[in-house]
Amino acid sequence: MAQVGEKVGEKLLARWRVVYNESREFVRTSTDVIEEHKTLLWMLGTVSSALAGWAVYTARRLHYEKIEGHMTKIHEKISGIEKAEREQEQFLGRQATLGLTPLNMVLVLGPAVLSSFMVGYLAGRTQGSYKHHRQLEVIAGLSKNRVYIAAIPERMFESGTAARELEKAVVEANASRANDVWWLKRLRRRPQP
Repeated sequence: MAQVGEKVGEKLLARWRVVYNESREFVRTSTDVIEEHKTLLWMLGTVSSALAGWAVYTARRLHYEKIEGHMTKIHEKISGIEKAEREQEQFLGRQATLGLTPLNMVLVLGPAVLSSFMVGYLAGRTQGSYKHHRQLEVIAGLSKNRVYIAAIPERMFESGTAARELEKAVVEANASRANDVWWLKRLRRRPQP
């Protein structure tokens, strides 16, 4: 058994030596070829770098020409817009004499602006009344000496959330009392002997 292992090891070692020698031969051959053609390779590298530089220069020049073309078109459009504005000013000057005076503008825009302010006032007033009504419900609920308990971890406590939940609890308590049967309400109101 030991002899078989040694033969396999020797074959493997011989194979590695062949591979190593062949790779060294490839490196030696490549080095010789590069040394023989060093000047030619240097010249080809220089020429290819020069060609790449020229290609970049040409591409940049073409790009700048394209940009200049676009700039010319934009300039022409701006000139056309300025001309159209002058013509429109002349037209508006003629229209002003036909009835578009500042007084007419005020007569048209005044009611529209006033109407929008009124709608905004109405919306704000409605929202304020609603919030005031909700606050009165909470105050009335709290005045009935009910006890509301909330267990909230300190890291999760927010006053706005607690206030909303308190409002919700008071409204629910008031709603449950409003939904009671009429005879049950009478029993609750009757004095106890």
